[in-house]
Amino acid sequence: ASSTTPSECSNPQPNDCNFYAQCIESRYNCGPTGYPIGYGQYYCDKFVADASLLSPEGQTWMVNVMLCLQRDLAPYALGAGQGFSSCQTLQDFAFSTHPVCYVSSGLCTLPVTDWEVIVEKIVGVKTLFDTWDALKATLEAAGGCAEFY
Repeated sequence: ASSTTPSECSNPQPNDCNFYAQCIESRYNCGPTGYPIGYGQYYCDKFVADASLLSPEGQTWMVNVMLCLQRDLAPYALGAGQGFSSCQTLQDFAFSTHPVCYVSSGLCTLPVTDWEVIVEKIVGVKTLFDTWDALKATLEAAGGCAEFY
């Protein structure tokens, strides 16, 4: 395994899911079910693995979302003063970034076929509503799309 440099943690790269384990989990130690590994890394890997199921627009959206979510966490990865007091605070913050990243990356303009792939195959309907945070993020993202319909 390559060692992670501070620049990799402060400037995440497209299509690279190592950020969660190397930059976030290594600092917060939330364990296999915590946000960095159990959610961030898991879904990042799943999006990369299932990218071919998406349209070209969907694939661009996916790369942009993954980068947006990682960049929002980057300031908290290095331990330069900023940090979370617990894994729960980290998770709460991370989930709060999801709707903005999803919508600002173009979720609302994706073809219906991409929505179906994202909801049914990649993320899964159960996951979207499995936790209060996930439900809130889903509803906020959907609300952010209201202006498009």
